Amino acid sequence: MHVFDQASVELQGIKGMWSLRSSTDDPFDTFLVVSFISETRILAMNLEDELEETEIEGFCSQVQTLFCHDAVHNQLVQVGSYLIFLPCWFSSLNLIPTSL
Repeated sequence: MHVFDQASVELQGIKGMWSLRSSTDDPFDTFLVVSFISETRILAMNLEDELEETEIEGFCSQVQTLFCHDAVHNQLVQVGSYLIFLPCWFSSLNLIPTSL
């Protein structure tokens, strides 16, 4: 069995990483979500097949993401320390505060 690196990212202090699709119907993942202690960055492949930082509307980048995943109806789930975000690809941000 051979392992080949397709890409590498040198970022210090990564606490978590998740891949997301731009639509529930997409066959492949589009975004790489990288979580740090006090922020979250979103990377995507550009037209030159290079990773570049981007934004997802409604996604909170000012907090550490503890978990995120694709959800039904083109929504995402982003869990932070004190909040659960349900950003939707085609509508405005829905916010659900949690009691911790």
